[in-house]
Amino acid sequence: DKSVGLAEMADAIAVGRPCFPSPDFILHVTELTLNIQRAGTESRTHRMATDFSPLSPRPETLSSGIDYGRRRPPSAISRLINGVLDRMHRH
Repeated sequence: DKSVGLAEMADAIAVGRPCFPSPDFILHVTELTLNIQRAGTESRTHRMATDFSPLSPRPETLSSGIDYGRRRPPSAISRLINGVLDRMHRH
């Protein structure tokens, strides 16, 4: 739903709370999206100029009682990618 971000921002403004996700995260995702599009067929690389502070789950998510990790185990490709990323992170 493309409108959920706008609705979230409007609600945050209306009740005087910080927007979720944070503006630095939104900017980072926008930069990432633009860089993916710019890569084109030549697979050019680009060093990201933005970053963001780690996000915590929203209180409503934490209080829901749903354990999303137990709902469905990770797929084989997810396990493979996570293993590669873990090895890259260690070096």
